[in-house]
Amino acid sequence: MAVVSARKLWHDRDGDAERAGTRRYTESWRVETDTKTDGVVTVGAGFTFFTGVGYGSTYFEDSGAWLQRIAPRNESFSPYVWIVTCNYSSERETAADPTAEPAQITWSGEQFQRPAVLDINGDAIVNSAGDWFDDSPQMDDSRVTCQIQKNVVAVPSWILDYRDAINIAPFTVDGVYVGAGLAKCQPPQIGPEQERNSIVFRQLSLTLQFRDEGWQLYILDRGYNEIDPFDSGERIKILDSKGLEPSSPSLLNGAGEYMPDPGPSNFYNLTFDVYKQRDFSVLPGIT
Repeated sequence: MAVVSARKLWHDRDGDAERAGTRRYTESWRVETDTKTDGVVTVGAGFTFFTGVGYGSTYFEDSGAWLQRIAPRNESFSPYVWIVTCNYSSERETAADPTAEPAQITWSGEQFQRPAVLDINGDAIVNSAGDWFDDSPQMDDSRVTCQIQKNVVAVPSWILDYRDAINIAPFTVDGVYVGAGLAKCQPPQIGPEQERNSIVFRQLSLTLQFRDEGWQLYILDRGYNEIDPFDSGERIKILDSKGLEPSSPSLLNGAGEYMPDPGPSNFYNLTFDVYKQRDFSVLPGIT
């Protein structure tokens, strides 16, 4: 009640490649059993045990194509002889244990709008008199995103803690190096329970957003009050050269002092850490 031999049929191989990039391959084996009553289930399991070829195995010429189907067929002339056909595809790996499958990673992008504060030279975007526009002009804010899907045994314990977290240390995903503080994790998603080969699993989905400038909050330092340099930090109203309070917020120098004559390159942004920092190496697909 077992497979006693298996020989690959080199003359019975074929394959195809679609324009979209999907590759498929077929190969066959001549398999012999020691019992004439052995059926498809016994032959299929015995073939994998005897040859080591099973779901998740890769095609010998293409490590990006995985075994998707094993189809035993009894030869008409003998109950002991079978032809086992193996179908490979690059579409997706299907492992016997779904949680052993590697993370699936895709790249995309999202586009937002944000206030246009600085030009490409780092100068302030102001009117011809050097004043800020009342209605701040908007500009596109395109962000690259990375989607990661991974089958997991249960809901990860970290799932609530990584919502809107940024990476505290550099990491690599899909061969791409990401510096510290440049990635933010959107709320993770967990699908319903599924079952394959008597193994219960769920699919975890993660989306990472990337910003070249990082995720700190940058706010122009301006207001209606300043710190009195002659009175150890007391806040006082800003007055212009005529002794009047300004009608719009005035620029400050980063230390709380009024700047009476700022230029387009003479301004200060305050930075604030507003997102929690976490170690992204615990996330699937990340090294």
